Amino acid sequence: MFYNIFSKRTGCARGFEPASRSRARTVRPNVEGLENRELLTGTVAVAHVSLVSDTSASSTSASPARIASSASVLSASATSSETSKSIATAVARSVASATIPVASSPSGTLANALAGSRGLKPVLSVASLSTTNSKSVTVDYAITGGNIDVPIELTIERSTSANPPASGSSSKSVVLATETIAPSSLDASGKPAGDVGSHQVDVSIPGGLPPDPALPYVIASAQTPGDASATNSATDSASFQVYTIGVITHGGFENIFYGTHLPPWVMPMAHAMKVAGYNAVIPFNWVSKSSTPGAAIEQSGRLAADIVRVADSLPGTGPIDLRIIGHSEGNVVNTGALSDLIRFAPPRLQAGYIYETFLDPFAATNRVKHDFSAAPTALGSFASYVMNGYQHQSNDPLLFVPKNVAYADVFYQHTPYFLMKDVYDRTLNLWGQTPIPGANAYYDLTGIGIGHTDGFSVQYWYLKNVMPLIEHNLPLVVPQDPLTARLDTTEVGDSRLTASGTANPGAKIALLAIRGRSGVVPRRIGAAIAGPTGNWTITSGKLGAGVYRAFTIATAPAGITRPPTVFVHMIRLGSTRIGKAPRK
Repeated sequence: MFYNIFSKRTGCARGFEPASRSRARTVRPNVEGLENRELLTGTVAVAHVSLVSDTSASSTSASPARIASSASVLSASATSSETSKSIATAVARSVASATIPVASSPSGTLANALAGSRGLKPVLSVASLSTTNSKSVTVDYAITGGNIDVPIELTIERSTSANPPASGSSSKSVVLATETIAPSSLDASGKPAGDVGSHQVDVSIPGGLPPDPALPYVIASAQTPGDASATNSATDSASFQVYTIGVITHGGFENIFYGTHLPPWVMPMAHAMKVAGYNAVIPFNWVSKSSTPGAAIEQSGRLAADIVRVADSLPGTGPIDLRIIGHSEGNVVNTGALSDLIRFAPPRLQAGYIYETFLDPFAATNRVKHDFSAAPTALGSFASYVMNGYQHQSNDPLLFVPKNVAYADVFYQHTPYFLMKDVYDRTLNLWGQTPIPGANAYYDLTGIGIGHTDGFSVQYWYLKNVMPLIEHNLPLVVPQDPLTARLDTTEVGDSRLTASGTANPGAKIALLAIRGRSGVVPRRIGAAIAGPTGNWTITSGKLGAGVYRAFTIATAPAGITRPPTVFVHMIRLGSTRIGKAPRK
């Protein structure tokens, strides 16, 4: 029996050139967001208009009268602010529906020359920022007033505010990626990235945009470092806000004493997510159905609907991230719900980052072998019989990571029954099923007293050690050097055990042993600290004659993990006989 516990603006055109007699191309004016913005540079007042090149259109498609009118207006001299406003308005009205032919220039030399002669400078502005998959972002920017001939530097960062933090500001930010765009490189539409006009580029984000409620804004800023000709001395930027939903799903066959209430670890996890800044948290309750064989997969549709309902209730238009945590058979519910969301998720959820956590995952099916440890007793045999019968009836689908999940980690234990402290787990202890196809990381929590159900089980370990990190938006840091160990061969007459191996330098290693086949309480018989190279050797004191089952446990040194010293790695070394010759 298993108890799953608290499982931009548009640019400003600096001038119009008369139509060339050869190789003419056409330009469509874009007057969306039209403003009468003055650029009093001595001779020309310019309306706030951006031009979009269209080489496929005919150069004669514009009205000659409109072209003449535009040319005459542009040739006028602006002598006062009022005159400038009138000219700007006239330009905007005259070009609002016209297609204006502009002479083709291989590198925009004519446009740059005319702009320079009037005292105008190129302007770089970021129009918008978006993402469709949380693995990269799309930046739309515009260049007006002349081509930019130096590299454009894009910076993508996460921040507490919608704008790049100013000097002395209390806002916090973290740079995610930078990209330098050569002016001659091509944008998404095949145009040179430094030419006048609108541009779109994609920027990959190493590691993507995982949930980070403390930094809800993603910002793209653009600048041309060292370019004295550009007018955007202040960095121009655009941003979007990310919203985050948390989901916590308990396991199957929950304790009958809970009634219809959630297991006691669920709400503390939900509270930690709310404290961390999650916009919404769903503590999914299926306790009343959790003891019914086959009910887990039937709950997945209800969970998917809850997620969509909550997502639709969130304000804004930015992407919605999802962090979903399941314990034991609750992972069957989560996997089914995420699979449903592949087809039915609204666009904001599709654009968000999905992070899935498996806590001692368990699908109730006999297709997975060796997924529990049972005592070799009559009670253990009966518990195994009941468990196999329940799994046969449930026949849950096997666990996997759905393709819409960006990252998945697995926390599990394979602790043998005789190392358990809980009375139920000493009879039968379910093991987390591994591997999970598609998972990115595994954390083996096998250790004394760490089991699947009540007591200090995997979900309680996660609540104690990982949820505080989520609450304070800190990363989980684990030892990089795994524990290795071997039990040296004992000779006839030996009264000591010797074990050796490797671990993190400075890790504390303990050698434990259980005497006799019926013993259930391990005793420490030796200890050591891994040296600078990670090597260690332990020789026990004198032991009485008998058969011993040996284990090694490594505790990572303080300072290399977060949270500190909680990753305790255990290795079973097998059995050996001390003090007597083997029986013949």
